[in-house]
Amino acid sequence: MNEIPLDLLAGQVRASVAAGQYPQAQASLEVYCHALAGDLEGLPPGDPAISRLEDHWRRFYKETRQQVLRDRAHAGLRLSQLLSGPKTYQHESLPRHTWQCLG
Repeated sequence: MNEIPLDLLAGQVRASVAAGQYPQAQASLEVYCHALAGDLEGLPPGDPAISRLEDHWRRFYKETRQQVLRDRAHAGLRLSQLLSGPKTYQHESLPRHTWQCLG
């Protein structure tokens, strides 16, 4: 078994993703995967802990993937709002005269 619990490693990945620190999240994910592989290698075939570890991995993967997709959708929405410009300039204004005759 691994010295660092998988829940703690998964928490580090989640925290990095939530903070938008994706390079750090990727490095933490690699550590998590190595720890998971080490835990699985230490178990005999048919051990019930294998299915618990698989369930842990599936939940972790699903939650992390959903967070990344939410973050990407939010970033895309913000970017589209920035590119569309302020709402006051979206509609063309009526033509105006730049001069005036006084007489």
